[in-house]
Amino acid sequence: MSTDLKELARELGALPVSSRTFLLDKLWESLDASRDPEVEKAWLEEAERRWEELESGRVKPIPEAQAMQDARKALKKCG
Repeated sequence: MSTDLKELARELGALPVSSRTFLLDKLWESLDASRDPEVEKAWLEEAERRWEELESGRVKPIPEAQAMQDARKALKKCG
């Protein structure tokens, strides 16, 4: 990574959260410009299915801290 990019990353990291969130959204949009409508539809259906499972009580939510810990463990196993 070039020094310019490192400097830019450092400067961006110092911005308020709202500004970083705005920039993140814009960057994500630029990367996601070629979204496939079928994939988008499938993700929406999956999100709705999961929400219905939560609302009905078929699955129980877990705290964010536990979810992150579980994800980190899983990633360590992969690498």
